[in-house]
Amino acid sequence: MQMQIMRNGVCRLGRMMGVGVVMAGFAALQLLGQAAPPAGQLKQIDPSEHLFKLGFKFQGAGSCANAACHGAPVGTPQPPGKYINPSYTQWAAEPTPDAPADPHHTSFRTLRKPKSAEIAKKLNIANATTAAQCVACHALGVPENLKDAGLTIAEGVTCNACHGPSGASVANPADKGWGVAHQAAGWAKQNRAANVGKHAELLKKTGFYDTNVLVERSQQCVSCHLSIAPQMVAAGHPQPMFEMNWFSLTYPNRHWNDPTEKYFGAKLWAAGQAAAFQAALHQLHERAADASVPASDVTAAYNQAIAHYLVFAPLFKEGGVPNADMNVAASSLIAASKDLANPAKRADVAKNAEAGVAAAQRIHAVVNAWEPKKDQVLGMVKVLLAQPALAGLSQGFGIEQQRDSIFGLYKAFADSADKTPDAEANVNFIGEKLFPLEGAAPLHASKIPPAKHTAAIGEVKTKLGM
Repeated sequence: MQMQIMRNGVCRLGRMMGVGVVMAGFAALQLLGQAAPPAGQLKQIDPSEHLFKLGFKFQGAGSCANAACHGAPVGTPQPPGKYINPSYTQWAAEPTPDAPADPHHTSFRTLRKPKSAEIAKKLNIANATTAAQCVACHALGVPENLKDAGLTIAEGVTCNACHGPSGASVANPADKGWGVAHQAAGWAKQNRAANVGKHAELLKKTGFYDTNVLVERSQQCVSCHLSIAPQMVAAGHPQPMFEMNWFSLTYPNRHWNDPTEKYFGAKLWAAGQAAAFQAALHQLHERAADASVPASDVTAAYNQAIAHYLVFAPLFKEGGVPNADMNVAASSLIAASKDLANPAKRADVAKNAEAGVAAAQRIHAVVNAWEPKKDQVLGMVKVLLAQPALAGLSQGFGIEQQRDSIFGLYKAFADSADKTPDAEANVNFIGEKLFPLEGAAPLHASKIPPAKHTAAIGEVKTKLGM
């Protein structure tokens, strides 16, 4: 049964994608330091811009295809002293009836579909497969001087998009890049150990983006998977919703392994919420600062931000995490909410949201240091089950975050050494009640009547004795 809800989650991802992949938008966000665009203009900021600035070349996925490394067949035994895994093999696999394709691998193909052409036409974009606004999140549109042999845009969101440019330094070609360096035994482990708390320094020095640092992984993900220009949504692009741990649990044909012990799922959830809360506040700031954006789209951005806040807030009490900056971020969000309905106060909404972004940024370090405990995780589940306001947020933002968070946090407990004999059955019950099906796929949160969701939450509370 637990495997069934995981498979259902994969189906739900496919349904959310709408046009084939969970890409948040053709227009990507950068979380800090970007001015508002001219009125009505689509942003063209590439989420990989910070990687381009490093000055290393980007290699194609084929550079990871060696059968003695990441191109190993699935099931290859791990020899002593070697790091052999099938991550490239899984990423590059074509879909089968039993295993959907990796959505990052097929993301560029989405731009060739009729639905993408319809969206592009409404936005006066001649060709979605070549437009910067579209390629930004559906592929890796690298500047010509940074392209290495073998890299093609058709690879979609390829290896270097998430893990950093692995090729030689443009300024110093003698530096062959981490793609070569990491083939030495223990390179990644040694560099991680030497750069604890210094992710930015490791990235700048080597081009290696360490996804083992969970807050950094989450920020990389939300740069495409959360925010979107309102013009895109108006043109028919799906409005993205994102919860990091659920996304990871239900990722089709997942090409990486995460641990389950020590409440890893709860740590990933917390890191994801930190990044998503900051990104949602940034989206609210950008929409409020653009006078051409309709009030309804500003309100939608607020609803997304408050949904993340309501599920994230228990970490700062039940989870035992210091909360000074969370209080500042919350106050900024509350201040912004008071002016939402007043067109003359849009600048104040934008200003308050921007202050919230700065506070949310400071939360990342304490979240990254959090070591979850049983009582904390179950305490957060209990609080999340008692959040009636979430069901009433428009477009399903609240329902989405509430059900994903409850499922993910309780599953982290069910995967732990502290689990009770009924924990796995409870995970299945949560999945069945909070993720009603539409055919073979879970119903999109925006289609679930709030009263039905609230009733399901009540059944889960009773089942868990909370």
